[in-house]
Amino acid sequence: MASQAPPGPVHNPQIGSIPHDQRWPLLKDTIIHLFMEENLTIPQLAAKMKQDHGFDAQPTHYRYRFKQWGVRKRMVKKEKDEIIMRHAKRAREAASTSSLAIVHGEFAKEMTETRKKQLKRYIGDQIRHKPEPDLASGIFMRWSLPYAAVLSNAGIPLDHPSPFGQAGASPGFIIDSPHSAESPLSPPTAASPTTRMIQGKAKLDRADLFIEGRHKELLARLSPDDRRLTVSWLHDLWMFSFMTVKYWGRGPETWTQDLIAAKSLSQSPPTPGAILPSVAFPSSTIPDESIQAPSQLCRWTIHYMQPVSYDRIKSPSPPPRQEGQVQDIEDETTWATWNEQAGLRSPPGAIQGALSTNSFSAIESQSLPMAVSSITLALERSEEELHAESFAMAIIARNHKCINDLLEEPKFSTAEGAAALRTLYPLHLSVAHLDGAKTCCLIIDTLAVSLQDEVSISANYRNDLGHIVLDSLMITILRSHTSVTPATVSEGFESQSRFPGEEVDICGRWDADTPCVRQLYASGRVTIPFSWKHVFCHTSAQAVCHSITAIFSLPWSLDVNTRSGLFVKSCGGCRQKLELGPLHTLVLEETLFGAIACLTCLLAHNADPTTPSEISIPALFSPPDEANECSHRLLTPLELAKEITIQVVNDLPSPARLGWSLFVEILGFAQLGILWAAVQTEVATYRRLEEGDNWVSDHFDMQALVNGLQDGEPSIRAPLYNKKMMNNFSDCGWFGGRIAYAEFICSTYFMKWGIGIEHALLHSP
Repeated sequence: MASQAPPGPVHNPQIGSIPHDQRWPLLKDTIIHLFMEENLTIPQLAAKMKQDHGFDAQPTHYRYRFKQWGVRKRMVKKEKDEIIMRHAKRAREAASTSSLAIVHGEFAKEMTETRKKQLKRYIGDQIRHKPEPDLASGIFMRWSLPYAAVLSNAGIPLDHPSPFGQAGASPGFIIDSPHSAESPLSPPTAASPTTRMIQGKAKLDRADLFIEGRHKELLARLSPDDRRLTVSWLHDLWMFSFMTVKYWGRGPETWTQDLIAAKSLSQSPPTPGAILPSVAFPSSTIPDESIQAPSQLCRWTIHYMQPVSYDRIKSPSPPPRQEGQVQDIEDETTWATWNEQAGLRSPPGAIQGALSTNSFSAIESQSLPMAVSSITLALERSEEELHAESFAMAIIARNHKCINDLLEEPKFSTAEGAAALRTLYPLHLSVAHLDGAKTCCLIIDTLAVSLQDEVSISANYRNDLGHIVLDSLMITILRSHTSVTPATVSEGFESQSRFPGEEVDICGRWDADTPCVRQLYASGRVTIPFSWKHVFCHTSAQAVCHSITAIFSLPWSLDVNTRSGLFVKSCGGCRQKLELGPLHTLVLEETLFGAIACLTCLLAHNADPTTPSEISIPALFSPPDEANECSHRLLTPLELAKEITIQVVNDLPSPARLGWSLFVEILGFAQLGILWAAVQTEVATYRRLEEGDNWVSDHFDMQALVNGLQDGEPSIRAPLYNKKMMNNFSDCGWFGGRIAYAEFICSTYFMKWGIGIEHALLHSP
């Protein structure tokens, strides 16, 4: 961009009659042109202006005016940084710096050879004296979604020109390419030395942004293609880390891109070209109807204490792998356990090694717009952060043995290790990825017992969103079994389209590496379809109740009646903050058996059904702009349940109304020992075998229980108790321990154990 043609010499005799200070604005364009484009020195400029224009001013006066106008020949730091960022973002790799100009209003500074030398000196100094950034917490855990789903989660269309906003505030000038610059359609040429230095500096800067956790700013600095490339590579790394930790100790020792694609996509890995389609179109053309939905039948976790003899459906655990033994990647029963030498490796080392070899992705690390070498060096400097992130990934992948092994390492015994782990909120993470099909309550129980001091459950009971651990458990229920949106549940989720942990099903029907989930996210969908979900089932209820027991049965457990961080509202009139108790929160969630199981479990752990909270019914059930009057009042959980009955329950189908009636009756009833014992027995002994089967067994007759509670005689209306199907239990409904083991609670054999349903056995010594 060039400034306007300079005016010629001024021969106006009247200029001498204008006061000296008022001549500067009149001659500004001429002065700037001579100084910037004719490249005169200030003494030469002063002499020429006096000779040609009759304007007499000292060099110091020119320097003062140039400072006022923001005119300088040398580039300042802000201009150099902007050139590096803007030029590195240009689409053509070989774009020349000669085509750039720094535009200040009506004048421009071209990229002369002198300025290029200044820029190269600046870049060299910056690289030599660059401070090493500290590794932020959880930088690899955030990339569980592919690019199309990342945009969808942020509510941004794929063809948005700048989906993550601008990289920073406007600097007061622009970097432009004059019209005389090389056409974008010109044949590519080799990058100039200056361009190569800029690209290298930009890669280092972007790597620093990633290391520091400033990911939104990083994505804003990238071109559309580079942005897609970066997110795809980071998602590849997340999938590698997840599958490595999930299957740690058996199967493949190293998950390459081919193995990851074969296991999680049932196909060959994509090529780099396939990963970078035009940004104007979705990243995948997979229609929703072509994605096979998972089965509606749950899997089953069975706790036992003594060795159990039964007919196995699945093969026994495979023996250690022999030399040359063939394993079928799609058949886990053929996978062998690792030999002793392979077992000496660690998940943190595997993740760090993968970054060095890039074996997990079809995208070459050299083609990324950030310096991967800087990331690997940051990991070497911050071993505690890498260890904490590996531990968090083991929680997400629900590998109980791997979690125990990592807990044995000395990293967490240091102050740095504890601090790194605390910021990841491992207890909240575990209930957000609750797995009722394989690990049930084992992980939350291990964490609650093993994590001490700074990372104990008491020190980390409430996370950075204001949610307590019990809230995170309730969020898992809502996410898994309802269609409620994140923003409805918590203000902390207002900017999100999905709940934490949606890629893991609590019933074991899908996981982050299940083909249907990967295909769903690749299509741009970010939430699990409601058609994939089902009612609050026995597998889910068992995992939730056992987790509640793990949290609240320890000597150092917190008060179960701690105020919730969910469904927090403000009164439309007086703006008072309205917080719920745990039972109020449960009232606002589900119906039928699952919520009844949770209610009796919470009551068994001393949740107080008589504690009132300030609640506004209009604020709960009306849009914020419609609840403008001060309408809150003290309500107990039972009173809230009765209000909801009036508001919405009468419109529910008959089975839901029945479940709700039982829920309300339980809130108002004190003798709950029989009910709690019956709930534990029901979840330990019954699962559906076919999709048409009832969700609740005939042994837990909810209509009979409602009638019994209304009559004040629950014992004669509970078939499990009336028919003497349960062994002895305490007045509070406990069978002698925290977990109700099937072999101890049943007086006779009536459970559907080993009858054609996939299950996992969890041994408790």
